[in-house]
Amino acid sequence: NSNTTRETLSSITKKKVELIYNGISYPSNDISRNSKNNNVITIANLSERKGYKEYLKVISSIVRRIPSSQFLFLGYDNLDGEIQKLIVEEKLSSNVQYLGFQENVENFLTESSIFVLPSKYGEGCPTSILEAFSFKLPVIAFRINGIPELVSHNDDGILIDVGDSDSFAKAIEDLLLNPIKAAEMGVKGYKKVKEKFVLDNMTKKHNEFFLRLK
Repeated sequence: NSNTTRETLSSITKKKVELIYNGISYPSNDISRNSKNNNVITIANLSERKGYKEYLKVISSIVRRIPSSQFLFLGYDNLDGEIQKLIVEEKLSSNVQYLGFQENVENFLTESSIFVLPSKYGEGCPTSILEAFSFKLPVIAFRINGIPELVSHNDDGILIDVGDSDSFAKAIEDLLLNPIKAAEMGVKGYKKVKEKFVLDNMTKKHNEFFLRLK
């Protein structure tokens, strides 16, 4: 589901590898949110590669400058409570909430203003980014794997080099302090999903692919 993955697979097989991007349900245009909302949401299972430990250090520096900022973590816990312990140790309990796995994330996305994916490696083209765009959220993520195929830097989101904690914090702070800029980026992401990453397009391409195999 990403060109990066396609190139990797093509380098180890002589067979043709086809690229079909993920698609999501047609996003609703009727999304309204509080412009003063300081919620930053992450939807990703808790694991080493998702970068939560490093992300918490970035959050620590942000809350010192923007005490009202709130960070929401949603996803299965595969780290046996390590992140929850770090939240307490870093004295971030007032600013960071781990909400566990949620069957329906729509309300959380609607109540947020920025989407952050702190994954350090091992991503194709994450569906979570498309979902964030569909709710008109700008996306901040690392410049890895297939993520740059979804996020256009300084247009509908911000891409950071892995390990650049200062730029990571600055990007989040910039959008929190400039809600109009964040909203404009989110609208661009929404339009991108509507044009390129709709579920119907994905299923059509899969169907065409399998019909060619007959």
